[in-house]
Amino acid sequence: MYEKLEEATKRFVQNYQILKKEFKMESDCMLIAAALAYTQEECVAQPQRLRECEDMIRHRTGVFSACRGLYETLLLTDMSLQNDPETYLEEIKRLVQKISDGKIINDTNALPIALILLKHVHLKEQELYVRRLREIFQQIRKPDSFLLRNADLMIAAMLAVADADLDHVMQDAKESYELLEPFADENERHFLSILLSLSRRAPQEKCEKVRKLFDLIKQMESKQKRTEQKARGQTEFVQKLLGQTEFTQKILEQTEYTQNTCKQTEFVQKVRQKTEYMKKALNPKDYRYGERYELIALGALALVDLTAEEIAGQVLFADDRMKRENDRLKMTKPGKGFGTLGVSDEWWIVITASLVLDVNKDHLTEISAAKDV
Repeated sequence: MYEKLEEATKRFVQNYQILKKEFKMESDCMLIAAALAYTQEECVAQPQRLRECEDMIRHRTGVFSACRGLYETLLLTDMSLQNDPETYLEEIKRLVQKISDGKIINDTNALPIALILLKHVHLKEQELYVRRLREIFQQIRKPDSFLLRNADLMIAAMLAVADADLDHVMQDAKESYELLEPFADENERHFLSILLSLSRRAPQEKCEKVRKLFDLIKQMESKQKRTEQKARGQTEFVQKLLGQTEFTQKILEQTEYTQNTCKQTEFVQKVRQKTEYMKKALNPKDYRYGERYELIALGALALVDLTAEEIAGQVLFADDRMKRENDRLKMTKPGKGFGTLGVSDEWWIVITASLVLDVNKDHLTEISAAKDV
Protein backbone atom coordinates (compact mmCIF):
# COMPACT_ATOMS: atom_id res chain seq x y z
CA MET A 1 0.00 0.00 0.00
CA TYR A 2 2.78 2.41 0.88
CA GLU A 3 4.56 1.64 -2.40
CA LYS A 4 1.39 2.51 -4.32
CA LEU A 5 1.05 5.70 -2.31
CA GLU A 6 4.62 6.72 -3.08
CA GLU A 7 4.11 6.08 -6.80
CA ALA A 8 0.85 8.04 -6.76
CA THR A 9 2.55 10.97 -5.03
CA LYS A 10 5.30 11.16 -7.65
CA ARG A 11 2.81 10.83 -10.48
CA PHE A 12 0.61 13.57 -9.04
CA VAL A 13 3.48 16.05 -8.75
CA GLN A 14 4.58 15.19 -12.29
CA ASN A 15 1.07 15.78 -13.64
CA TYR A 16 0.69 19.00 -11.68
CA GLN A 17 3.90 20.35 -13.18
CA ILE A 18 2.79 19.50 -16.72
CA LEU A 19 -0.65 21.05 -16.26
CA LYS A 20 0.74 24.17 -14.58
CA LYS A 21 2.98 24.71 -17.60
CA GLU A 22 0.11 24.20 -20.06
CA PHE A 23 -2.49 26.26 -18.17
CA LYS A 24 -0.51 29.08 -16.59
CA MET A 25 -3.60 31.16 -15.71
CA GLU A 26 -5.65 28.30 -14.25
CA SER A 27 -6.48 28.18 -10.53
CA ASP A 28 -4.70 25.75 -8.21
CA CYS A 29 -8.05 24.14 -7.41
CA MET A 30 -8.66 23.08 -11.03
CA LEU A 31 -5.04 22.08 -11.62
CA ILE A 32 -5.09 19.89 -8.51
CA ALA A 33 -8.38 18.25 -9.53
CA ALA A 34 -7.05 17.57 -13.04
CA ALA A 35 -3.73 16.21 -11.75
CA LEU A 36 -5.59 13.92 -9.35
CA ALA A 37 -7.75 12.64 -12.23
CA TYR A 38 -4.67 11.61 -14.20
CA THR A 39 -3.12 10.10 -11.09
CA GLN A 40 -6.21 8.03 -10.36
CA GLU A 41 -6.05 6.61 -13.89
CA GLU A 42 -2.31 5.94 -13.43
CA CYS A 43 -1.58 8.17 -16.43
CA VAL A 44 0.72 11.08 -17.20
CA ALA A 45 -0.76 14.14 -18.92
CA GLN A 46 0.22 14.51 -22.59
CA PRO A 47 0.44 18.20 -23.64
CA GLN A 48 -0.10 17.41 -27.33
CA ARG A 49 -3.24 15.42 -26.52
CA LEU A 50 -4.55 18.26 -24.36
CA ARG A 51 -4.00 20.79 -27.16
CA GLU A 52 -5.86 18.55 -29.61
CA CYS A 53 -8.80 18.33 -27.21
CA GLU A 54 -8.72 22.09 -26.67
CA ASP A 55 -8.90 22.68 -30.44
CA MET A 56 -11.82 20.27 -30.60
CA ILE A 57 -13.71 22.28 -27.98
CA ARG A 58 -12.99 25.54 -29.82
CA HIS A 59 -14.36 24.16 -33.08
CA ARG A 60 -17.39 22.35 -31.65
CA THR A 61 -18.72 24.73 -28.98
CA GLY A 62 -19.85 28.34 -28.89
CA VAL A 63 -18.02 31.21 -27.23
CA PHE A 64 -20.33 31.19 -24.21
CA SER A 65 -20.58 27.41 -23.94
CA ALA A 66 -20.21 25.84 -20.48
CA CYS A 67 -17.46 23.69 -22.03
CA ARG A 68 -15.29 26.82 -22.20
CA GLY A 69 -16.07 28.05 -18.72
CA LEU A 70 -14.81 27.55 -15.22
CA TYR A 71 -14.46 23.77 -15.51
CA GLU A 72 -12.90 23.55 -18.98
CA THR A 73 -9.64 22.11 -17.63
CA LEU A 74 -11.56 19.22 -16.05
CA LEU A 75 -13.35 18.56 -19.34
CA LEU A 76 -10.03 18.63 -21.23
CA THR A 77 -8.60 16.15 -18.74
CA ASP A 78 -11.47 13.70 -19.14
CA MET A 79 -11.47 14.09 -22.93
CA SER A 80 -7.74 13.37 -23.13
CA LEU A 81 -8.32 10.11 -21.24
CA GLN A 82 -10.92 8.86 -23.75
CA ASN A 83 -10.29 6.69 -26.80
CA ASP A 84 -12.78 8.82 -28.73
CA PRO A 85 -12.71 12.37 -27.26
CA GLU A 86 -14.88 13.75 -30.07
CA THR A 87 -17.81 11.46 -29.25
CA TYR A 88 -17.25 12.08 -25.53
CA LEU A 89 -17.55 15.85 -26.05
CA GLU A 90 -20.84 15.46 -27.91
CA GLU A 91 -22.23 13.27 -25.12
CA ILE A 92 -21.17 15.83 -22.50
CA LYS A 93 -22.85 18.65 -24.43
CA ARG A 94 -26.14 16.71 -24.60
CA LEU A 95 -25.99 15.80 -20.92
CA VAL A 96 -25.24 19.40 -19.87
CA GLN A 97 -28.34 20.47 -21.82
CA LYS A 98 -30.49 17.86 -20.06
CA ILE A 99 -29.24 18.87 -16.61
CA SER A 100 -29.72 22.60 -17.15
CA ASP A 101 -33.19 22.26 -18.76
CA GLY A 102 -34.86 22.31 -15.36
CA LYS A 103 -33.67 25.91 -14.73
CA ILE A 104 -32.44 24.89 -11.29
CA ILE A 105 -28.86 24.35 -12.40
CA ASN A 106 -27.15 26.66 -14.88
CA ASP A 107 -24.88 25.50 -17.71
CA THR A 108 -21.64 26.29 -15.88
CA ASN A 109 -22.52 24.21 -12.84
CA ALA A 110 -24.07 21.50 -15.02
CA LEU A 111 -20.71 20.63 -16.60
CA PRO A 112 -18.94 19.03 -13.57
CA ILE A 113 -22.16 17.16 -12.76
CA ALA A 114 -22.30 15.88 -16.33
CA LEU A 115 -18.71 14.66 -16.00
CA ILE A 116 -19.69 12.68 -12.88
CA LEU A 117 -22.86 11.20 -14.38
CA LEU A 118 -21.24 10.22 -17.68
CA LYS A 119 -18.52 8.39 -15.80
CA HIS A 120 -20.90 6.30 -13.69
CA VAL A 121 -24.25 6.09 -15.52
CA HIS A 122 -25.14 4.16 -18.67
CA LEU A 123 -26.30 6.28 -21.61
CA LYS A 124 -29.84 4.82 -21.54
CA GLU A 125 -30.25 5.69 -17.84
CA GLN A 126 -29.24 9.35 -18.07
CA GLU A 127 -32.78 10.79 -18.13
CA LEU A 128 -33.67 8.84 -14.99
CA TYR A 129 -30.58 10.00 -13.12
CA VAL A 130 -30.98 13.63 -14.19
CA ARG A 131 -34.50 13.63 -12.68
CA ARG A 132 -33.18 11.95 -9.57
CA LEU A 133 -30.42 14.54 -9.36
CA ARG A 134 -32.91 17.42 -9.36
CA GLU A 135 -35.05 15.76 -6.67
CA ILE A 136 -32.04 15.16 -4.44
CA PHE A 137 -30.74 18.68 -4.87
CA GLN A 138 -34.08 20.20 -3.88
CA GLN A 139 -34.05 18.17 -0.66
CA ILE A 140 -30.47 18.58 0.45
CA ARG A 141 -29.97 22.27 -0.28
CA LYS A 142 -30.29 24.48 2.77
CA PRO A 143 -33.78 25.99 2.94
CA ASP A 144 -32.49 29.39 4.08
CA SER A 145 -29.88 29.59 1.31
CA PHE A 146 -30.63 31.91 -1.61
CA LEU A 147 -27.42 30.96 -3.41
CA LEU A 148 -26.82 27.70 -5.26
CA ARG A 149 -23.79 26.11 -3.63
CA ASN A 150 -21.42 24.05 -5.78
CA ALA A 151 -20.84 21.76 -2.79
CA ASP A 152 -24.56 20.89 -2.69
CA LEU A 153 -24.50 20.11 -6.41
CA MET A 154 -21.52 17.79 -6.08
CA ILE A 155 -23.11 15.96 -3.17
CA ALA A 156 -26.38 15.65 -5.11
CA ALA A 157 -24.49 14.12 -8.04
CA MET A 158 -22.72 11.65 -5.74
CA LEU A 159 -25.99 10.61 -4.09
CA ALA A 160 -27.68 10.26 -7.47
CA VAL A 161 -25.12 7.83 -8.90
CA ALA A 162 -24.89 6.02 -5.56
CA ASP A 163 -28.57 4.93 -5.71
CA ALA A 164 -28.78 5.73 -2.00
CA ASP A 165 -32.08 5.69 -0.10
CA LEU A 166 -32.76 9.41 0.17
CA ASP A 167 -35.00 9.18 3.25
CA HIS A 168 -32.28 7.27 5.09
CA VAL A 169 -29.63 9.73 3.87
CA MET A 170 -31.55 12.76 5.16
CA GLN A 171 -32.27 11.19 8.57
CA ASP A 172 -28.68 10.01 8.96
CA ALA A 173 -27.33 13.39 7.84
CA LYS A 174 -29.55 15.22 10.32
CA GLU A 175 -28.14 13.20 13.22
CA SER A 176 -24.55 13.70 12.05
CA TYR A 177 -25.16 17.43 11.60
CA GLU A 178 -26.20 17.75 15.23
CA LEU A 179 -23.29 15.62 16.49
CA LEU A 180 -20.79 17.75 14.55
CA GLU A 181 -22.18 21.06 15.85
CA PRO A 182 -19.32 22.00 18.20
CA PHE A 183 -16.73 20.64 15.78
CA ALA A 184 -17.31 22.46 12.47
CA ASP A 185 -19.04 25.59 11.17
CA GLU A 186 -22.46 25.47 9.56
CA ASN A 187 -21.52 25.20 5.88
CA GLU A 188 -18.89 22.49 6.25
CA ARG A 189 -21.11 20.62 8.70
CA HIS A 190 -23.89 20.57 6.11
CA PHE A 191 -21.63 19.11 3.43
CA LEU A 192 -19.80 16.74 5.78
CA SER A 193 -22.94 15.28 7.37
CA ILE A 194 -24.41 14.35 3.97
CA LEU A 195 -21.10 12.89 2.84
CA LEU A 196 -20.95 10.72 5.97
CA SER A 197 -24.50 9.51 5.31
CA LEU A 198 -23.10 7.35 2.48
CA SER A 199 -21.65 5.05 5.13
CA ARG A 200 -23.63 2.20 6.66
CA ARG A 201 -22.23 2.87 10.12
CA ALA A 202 -24.08 4.71 12.88
CA PRO A 203 -23.80 8.53 12.90
CA GLN A 204 -22.12 8.52 16.34
CA GLU A 205 -19.41 6.13 15.12
CA LYS A 206 -18.78 8.06 11.88
CA CYS A 207 -18.54 11.44 13.57
CA GLU A 208 -16.23 10.03 16.23
CA LYS A 209 -13.93 8.67 13.53
CA VAL A 210 -13.72 12.09 11.88
CA ARG A 211 -12.85 13.70 15.23
CA LYS A 212 -10.21 11.06 15.91
CA LEU A 213 -8.61 11.59 12.51
CA PHE A 214 -8.60 15.32 13.13
CA ASP A 215 -6.88 14.88 16.51
CA LEU A 216 -4.33 12.36 15.23
CA ILE A 217 -3.22 14.62 12.40
CA LYS A 218 -3.11 17.59 14.75
CA GLN A 219 -0.67 15.60 16.87
CA MET A 220 1.67 15.55 13.88
CA GLU A 221 1.90 19.32 14.17
CA SER A 222 2.81 19.07 17.87
CA LYS A 223 5.47 16.47 17.12
CA GLN A 224 6.99 18.68 14.45
CA LYS A 225 7.02 21.65 16.82
CA ARG A 226 8.94 19.60 19.36
CA THR A 227 11.40 18.70 16.62
CA GLU A 228 11.75 22.39 15.83
CA GLN A 229 12.55 23.27 19.44
CA LYS A 230 15.13 20.51 19.65
CA ALA A 231 16.68 21.64 16.40
CA ARG A 232 16.96 25.23 17.61
CA GLY A 233 18.89 24.00 20.62
CA GLN A 234 21.43 22.50 18.23
CA THR A 235 21.73 25.52 15.96
CA GLU A 236 25.02 26.63 17.48
CA PHE A 237 26.48 23.17 16.96
CA VAL A 238 25.35 23.20 13.32
CA GLN A 239 27.00 26.57 12.77
CA LYS A 240 30.27 25.18 14.14
CA LEU A 241 29.98 22.22 11.78
CA LEU A 242 29.49 24.62 8.89
CA GLY A 243 32.66 26.47 9.88
CA GLN A 244 34.58 23.19 10.09
CA THR A 245 33.21 22.21 6.68
CA GLU A 246 34.53 25.39 5.06
CA PHE A 247 37.92 24.86 6.68
CA THR A 248 38.02 21.24 5.51
CA GLN A 249 37.13 22.29 1.97
CA LYS A 250 40.16 24.63 1.90
CA ILE A 251 42.39 21.81 3.06
CA LEU A 252 41.00 19.55 0.34
CA GLU A 253 41.78 22.12 -2.32
CA GLN A 254 45.46 22.23 -1.23
CA THR A 255 45.95 18.50 -0.64
CA GLU A 256 46.71 15.67 -3.08
CA TYR A 257 43.96 13.08 -3.52
CA THR A 258 45.45 10.53 -1.19
CA GLN A 259 43.56 7.87 0.69
CA ASN A 260 43.43 10.09 3.76
CA THR A 261 42.02 12.91 1.66
CA CYS A 262 39.29 10.60 0.38
CA LYS A 263 38.32 9.84 3.96
CA GLN A 264 38.20 13.56 4.68
CA THR A 265 35.97 14.02 1.63
CA GLU A 266 33.54 11.41 2.94
CA PHE A 267 33.53 13.20 6.28
CA VAL A 268 32.73 16.52 4.57
CA GLN A 269 29.87 14.94 2.64
CA LYS A 270 28.42 13.54 5.85
CA VAL A 271 28.73 16.93 7.51
CA ARG A 272 26.95 18.55 4.58
CA GLN A 273 24.14 16.02 4.72
CA LYS A 274 23.72 16.52 8.44
CA THR A 275 23.79 20.29 7.99
CA GLU A 276 21.07 20.18 5.34
CA TYR A 277 18.97 17.96 7.58
CA MET A 278 19.33 20.38 10.48
CA LYS A 279 18.50 23.36 8.28
CA LYS A 280 15.24 21.69 7.25
CA ALA A 281 14.51 20.74 10.84
CA LEU A 282 14.73 24.39 11.83
CA ASN A 283 11.79 25.23 9.58
CA PRO A 284 9.37 22.28 9.58
CA LYS A 285 6.09 22.52 7.68
CA ASP A 286 3.24 23.20 10.06
CA TYR A 287 0.21 20.94 9.82
CA ARG A 288 -2.62 23.45 9.89
CA TYR A 289 -5.61 21.15 9.59
CA GLY A 290 -8.42 23.65 9.42
CA GLU A 291 -12.16 23.36 9.08
CA ARG A 292 -12.85 23.96 5.39
CA TYR A 293 -11.85 21.68 2.49
CA GLU A 294 -9.53 19.77 4.82
CA LEU A 295 -12.38 18.79 7.11
CA ILE A 296 -14.43 17.54 4.18
CA ALA A 297 -11.41 15.52 3.04
CA LEU A 298 -11.37 13.93 6.49
CA GLY A 299 -15.02 13.02 6.04
CA ALA A 300 -14.15 11.16 2.83
CA LEU A 301 -11.27 9.37 4.56
CA ALA A 302 -13.58 8.34 7.37
CA LEU A 303 -15.48 6.22 4.83
CA VAL A 304 -12.40 4.02 4.34
CA ASP A 305 -12.69 0.73 6.22
CA LEU A 306 -9.39 1.14 8.07
CA THR A 307 -8.64 2.35 11.58
CA ALA A 308 -8.10 6.06 12.17
CA GLU A 309 -4.48 5.29 13.12
CA GLU A 310 -3.83 3.49 9.82
CA ILE A 311 -5.40 6.31 7.79
CA ALA A 312 -3.51 9.04 9.69
CA GLY A 313 -0.26 7.10 9.18
CA GLN A 314 -0.85 7.02 5.43
CA VAL A 315 -1.67 10.73 5.35
CA LEU A 316 1.62 11.47 7.14
CA PHE A 317 3.50 9.18 4.74
CA ALA A 318 1.95 10.90 1.69
CA ASP A 319 2.80 14.31 3.15
CA ASP A 320 6.41 13.25 3.67
CA ARG A 321 6.72 11.95 0.11
CA MET A 322 5.15 15.13 -1.27
CA LYS A 323 7.75 17.22 0.55
CA ARG A 324 10.57 14.98 -0.67
CA GLU A 325 9.42 15.25 -4.27
CA ASN A 326 9.06 18.99 -3.85
CA ASP A 327 12.62 19.27 -2.50
CA ARG A 328 13.95 17.10 -5.34
CA LEU A 329 12.31 19.28 -7.98
CA LYS A 330 13.60 22.46 -6.38
CA MET A 331 17.15 21.07 -6.33
CA THR A 332 17.16 19.77 -9.93
CA LYS A 333 14.98 22.45 -11.54
CA PRO A 334 15.31 25.85 -9.84
CA GLY A 335 11.94 27.54 -9.42
CA LYS A 336 10.02 24.39 -10.37
CA GLY A 337 9.32 23.02 -6.92
CA PHE A 338 5.72 22.05 -6.23
CA GLY A 339 5.51 24.19 -3.10
CA THR A 340 6.78 27.32 -4.85
CA LEU A 341 3.73 27.42 -7.11
CA GLY A 342 1.39 28.88 -4.52
CA VAL A 343 -0.34 25.72 -3.28
CA SER A 344 -1.74 26.59 0.14
CA ASP A 345 -1.52 24.44 3.25
CA GLU A 346 -5.21 23.54 3.03
CA TRP A 347 -4.89 22.33 -0.55
CA TRP A 348 -1.70 20.44 0.28
CA ILE A 349 -3.68 18.50 2.88
CA VAL A 350 -6.58 17.90 0.47
CA ILE A 351 -4.09 16.44 -2.03
CA THR A 352 -2.54 14.02 0.45
CA ALA A 353 -5.99 12.97 1.67
CA SER A 354 -7.16 12.41 -1.93
CA LEU A 355 -4.13 10.28 -2.72
CA VAL A 356 -4.71 8.17 0.38
CA LEU A 357 -8.40 7.80 -0.53
CA ASP A 358 -7.54 6.71 -4.08
CA VAL A 359 -5.05 3.99 -3.12
CA ASN A 360 -7.60 2.68 -0.59
CA LYS A 361 -10.59 2.65 -2.96
CA ASP A 362 -10.83 -1.12 -2.55
CA HIS A 363 -11.38 -0.52 1.18
CA LEU A 364 -14.45 1.66 0.71
CA THR A 365 -16.61 -1.19 1.99
CA GLU A 366 -18.52 1.10 4.32
CA ILE A 367 -20.26 2.79 1.39
CA SER A 368 -23.93 1.82 1.27
CA ALA A 369 -24.14 2.56 -2.47
CA ALA A 370 -24.82 0.03 -5.15
CA LYS A 371 -22.52 1.84 -7.56
CA ASP A 372 -18.82 2.67 -7.27
CA VAL A 373 -18.45 6.39 -6.55
